Amino acid sequence: MNAKLSLQTTKRKSVQAKSQKKQLRKADVLIDSLPLPRYFQMHFEYIHDNTQELRAQVNQLTQTLAHVENKLDQLLGALAQQTR
Repeated sequence: MNAKLSLQTTKRKSVQAKSQKKQLRKADVLIDSLPLPRYFQMHFEYIHDNTQELRAQVNQLTQTLAHVENKLDQLLGALAQQTR
């Protein structure tokens, strides 16, 4: 009876080991299918640089808008004085 029990335990361990190996292979395939961390780092750097450029453009546009509004206010003020 001990030999039979020992054989069943050995079979269970063997089945469990095979199952774990299959799971590891699936995990390896999944990891291999993902891009490398450098891929994400490059995209992060690109987005970061692009964001800085866009902020500079927005700041420049804000300054230009303020200048145009100032000129428009001056023009409207001059027109209002002429109509009096």
